[in-house]
Amino acid sequence: MMRGQTNLVEELFYEIISYLDFNLGKYHPLHSMIYNMIGYYYVEKGQYDDALVLYRSSLVCLKKILGDQHPQTGEVYSELANLSLKMDKSQEALDYYQKALDVYPQKKDQESLGAANIHLEMAKILFSIGNLRDCFATASKALNYFEKHQESQTDSLVQCLIIAMQVNEIVSDWEKALGFANKVWSLIKNYEIEDMNNAIDKTVISIFNIFILSQSSEVKSLLLDACETLGAVLQDENHMTEDLIMKGDTNKKLKLYAELVDQNKEGSNLYEWFADMFETIIKFLQKKKSHDFFTQNYRENRIHQNNEILDDALDNFERLLLAFGLNMISKTFHAN
Repeated sequence: MMRGQTNLVEELFYEIISYLDFNLGKYHPLHSMIYNMIGYYYVEKGQYDDALVLYRSSLVCLKKILGDQHPQTGEVYSELANLSLKMDKSQEALDYYQKALDVYPQKKDQESLGAANIHLEMAKILFSIGNLRDCFATASKALNYFEKHQESQTDSLVQCLIIAMQVNEIVSDWEKALGFANKVWSLIKNYEIEDMNNAIDKTVISIFNIFILSQSSEVKSLLLDACETLGAVLQDENHMTEDLIMKGDTNKKLKLYAELVDQNKEGSNLYEWFADMFETIIKFLQKKKSHDFFTQNYRENRIHQNNEILDDALDNFERLLLAFGLNMISKTFHAN
């Protein structure tokens, strides 16, 4: 917006407020509505300090005329929380969200969509600052609502489940983490998720991490060596730059995602897909007791094996490497 237009909006704002003050007094619901509208305008412009003044003015107005427990008061607390996040003030955002929740005094209101959305936003903040215990407890409150309304709240449900999955992965409760991962995967297979690729990305990486964590150091070393040597083969075959093989190919990742969803439409979950693939490769490499399978005539070696199960596992292994890249794979092994 040009400077002249900006000044015009501000001039109109002060004219409207003066008119309301003169005709309705200093505190009226219309004041709050105008404060919120111009506050939102400032947020869109990135003028967060100006927006903060207006949202606080709206809050003062509403508390005087409608009280602390009115839904409109709660909405302004939520707007202040959202603004605090944009200003990188996580604790203030949490405090405002909690005040917004306090507007829901009854148990039935605490289990409403509004309360569930606030719990979800609070869980995201708590996860970002590393407060995992409170994060999981808060996400669980949101889950109670979203699971009951799965058809209409699928996207929010997926977000909640991913948070719960990641928290339990970090605290090494793998059984719970896999349970949440399987729920996410089930939703991915059966619904159109708004941020589908991100949901699959986080789920695949968490399950991969959990699988690697459950392996012995000998197996981890064997798989890491296989990843690096096969990665070099794929880089050469596909004429890929080092940067691409290290970071992965977004187009190949999307194709892998589609294949994973298709392969897992019936029956097996994603963890079983990882386990079947890697265990087949691990058993083969342990039996072979040699690292030259990948480094010397890899394609010919595969043909000579004449093993359909091994071929399927290696095909999926290649897809995983091309999609995610050696950086992610290597980080997972070294982190675990």
